[in-house]
Amino acid sequence: MTEAEYLKKFEDRPDYWEGRYFSILFTLKTLDEAGISLIAETVSKMSADERNEYLNSIAYKLTSYEWEQNAR
Repeated sequence: MTEAEYLKKFEDRPDYWEGRYFSILFTLKTLDEAGISLIAETVSKMSADERNEYLNSIAYKLTSYEWEQNAR
């Protein structure tokens, strides 16, 4: 796929990508607020199963953090 083809598909759905951007940004800010960090070097050395378990545990921690924030 050429760069032009990639950019064309991206530009075809600006509302979708803007929404995705805000969703990802919200997740990153929540990670930061919850004091959770992803160390890419460490994650890249994990096996696929370890990585999946690690990411699932982070998703659980973030969900718990958001639940606690909304319960206040």
